[in-house]
Amino acid sequence: MKKVYLYPIIFLSQLFINQFVLGQCDQDITFTSQEEIDNFVQDYGCTEIEGNLLIAESESGNITNFSGLSEITTIKGDLEISFNRALANVDGFSALTSIGGGLIIEENEGLTNLDGFSALTSIESLHIINSALTNIEGFNSISSIEGDLKIEVNDALTNIDGFSTLTSIGGGLSIFFNIALTNIDGFSALTSGGNLNIR
Repeated sequence: MKKVYLYPIIFLSQLFINQFVLGQCDQDITFTSQEEIDNFVQDYGCTEIEGNLLIAESESGNITNFSGLSEITTIKGDLEISFNRALANVDGFSALTSIGGGLIIEENEGLTNLDGFSALTSIESLHIINSALTNIEGFNSISSIEGDLKIEVNDALTNIDGFSTLTSIGGGLSIFFNIALTNIDGFSALTSGGNLNIR
């Protein structure tokens, strides 16, 4: 009786599956539901995203947390988190250290802080428009921003202490229509940048 060795077939099959899964991270990714986020490790299985990552729910109140994204360390494109009404925090990004593009946080009605970005050390630009945000304390590991920093229309924002280690901004700094903000002491370490606009 002949022996049949299946090891090469099994190996090649597994290699093909791994390349297919990892290949999905070579493109832009969009999450519109909590289920997609929860299944990220199973469906994608990567720690680096080569393109952009957009998180914007299709059904109001569906996305509540980013726990399923806790293995992501690098996003080489933009990260946009927009219009997720029940999102309470961004703690699922606690392992994220680098964003090659911009970080955009826009109108997540339940989001009051950005502490989950505390491991982030590198970013190209940052734009925050979030009416429920009360403080910005999640960026203490960032010393420079290559592009623009925009903090606009954050009605509940009372402090920006999270930028205490920021020393340079390659683009401009815009602080617009943050009606509860009484000082900008959080930028005390800033020594260089482009245009400064405060309204």
